[in-house]
Amino acid sequence: MSSHRLHALSVLRVAALIACAAIGFFVLSNSAQAANTLSSSAYIDANGNGTIDNIKLTFDENIDLCTFEAGDWTVNTAGSVTVAITGINAANPESNGQGDCNGTDAVIYLSITADANETGGATAPVVSYANAVTAGSLSGVTTAQISAKASATVTDTAAPTVVSTSPASAATGVSVSADIIITFSESMDTGFVENTEFTVSPDPGTFSAAWTVSDTVVTLSFPNMVCGIAYTVATVEAQVVASAGTPTALITTGAQDGDWVFNASTCGGGGTTPAVITSFEYAGPVCGSVDTHSFSVSGTNIDAYITDDNSYFTYGEWTTNNIEGTGTIDATFDSNETWAYLALRSDTGTVTNTYAFELNNWSDTCEEDDDEVVVEEEVIEDVEDEDSVTPVAGVSPGDVISSSTSTAVYYVTETYGRRVFINEAAYFTWFESFDAVIEVSADTLAALPLEGSMLPKAGVVLVKIQSIADVFYLDAGSDDLVPALRLISDENMAISLFGSYWADYVIDIEPTFFTKFETGTAIEADESLSSDVGDMKKRQDLHD
Repeated sequence: MSSHRLHALSVLRVAALIACAAIGFFVLSNSAQAANTLSSSAYIDANGNGTIDNIKLTFDENIDLCTFEAGDWTVNTAGSVTVAITGINAANPESNGQGDCNGTDAVIYLSITADANETGGATAPVVSYANAVTAGSLSGVTTAQISAKASATVTDTAAPTVVSTSPASAATGVSVSADIIITFSESMDTGFVENTEFTVSPDPGTFSAAWTVSDTVVTLSFPNMVCGIAYTVATVEAQVVASAGTPTALITTGAQDGDWVFNASTCGGGGTTPAVITSFEYAGPVCGSVDTHSFSVSGTNIDAYITDDNSYFTYGEWTTNNIEGTGTIDATFDSNETWAYLALRSDTGTVTNTYAFELNNWSDTCEEDDDEVVVEEEVIEDVEDEDSVTPVAGVSPGDVISSSTSTAVYYVTETYGRRVFINEAAYFTWFESFDAVIEVSADTLAALPLEGSMLPKAGVVLVKIQSIADVFYLDAGSDDLVPALRLISDENMAISLFGSYWADYVIDIEPTFFTKFETGTAIEADESLSSDVGDMKKRQDLHD
């Protein structure tokens, strides 16, 4: 064979090899194109405000973001969430990272508008590639291949929110038999337990929860509320979770916050004439009657009373007991109860606040041994006949005392009665430490009749009720132990009187105890106070 033929054959062989190589490359390239698909599609709440604002499209290989426009995608209307695509994000809304036009990112974020605060629905829509505007490119994949492979059901990866509440936030005149209803943006886990997923304060009693509307609405039923009381409802966001999705934990920045306050209506029809209460005190156990306790009340237009060992009067019933002037209320409680709750009602059905009293259950309070009774009478007679004899041995007016039979701390008054400090903060407005407390016997404690509550000292702190914004200065009252409430009209006045850190002087007082203060006039502009701000104490100072 000549050298010319050998050369020609070699050229043909090389050409064939080149052709085969080209064919092999083409096959591999098409195989890579066919593998590129839309692998997932999901709602996201990029800014965490409770409203879905993006659909995240994830592909199984990198794409060129800049070759797509909003019109390249459609969302069907079959889903229960109405979605409209408004654009394509040039930056990653989950991290504020920049978009990539170089084919090194496998994600597209479609900015959308959707039903307010919806983070899911019973039926999910489907997002599809439509190529309605330009011929987009998935790194060289043809339009026909994209149209066939780029569609996916939109899943929910946005947190649930509270869409609405009933009673509404700040509602007044709410029926005492009303239910609490919370509507969520999507189906929820139906485990919904008081003091775990939610709290209500004051506590109305045992709740039952019923779920409806595909587990998006929970109705909380409970014993009747107390008339005229402000109730605070709070959801514990970390515990309230959706039935599906990631994340599932509730966020409460949607249409309604998960924490709100409403006011129960006053009771009774016709007029709203209140009962006027001038004093309401615990008189002690009723000797000779098992587990019976007596309460003394003074006032006018008092038509009936209700008592219970629960602040929501779960088992209480109204008892008619017309009081004009001073009267007594005798009520029986279980022997292990340490607190009693009472409320009064006027003749038009208007109910007072709830009053709370600590019960004295000392076994020797109502000792019926005749000899001991005689001894007590003799001591009293001696006191009346001889001014130099101490009325109650071991204590003096101004002492602070406690007993092993009770956790309470008391102040001994000039008349040898005792007033119970309403809380630790109130105690430390009067004293610097618990070193001043003297422990006395149950006999000594029983010999000192209760005369009321020991309130914070005048001129030392500012006070408010937890659920009400009004702040009061405590001015000296007609009784040295009972300050007068004087309203501070606004923050500017508070700053001018107490300085920029005036809020540090404010402590919360339970509504029950607010009725124990005298009522003074509101502070007038440019008025000088009777006490020195330098003598006031901040909240953090009111402990041992």
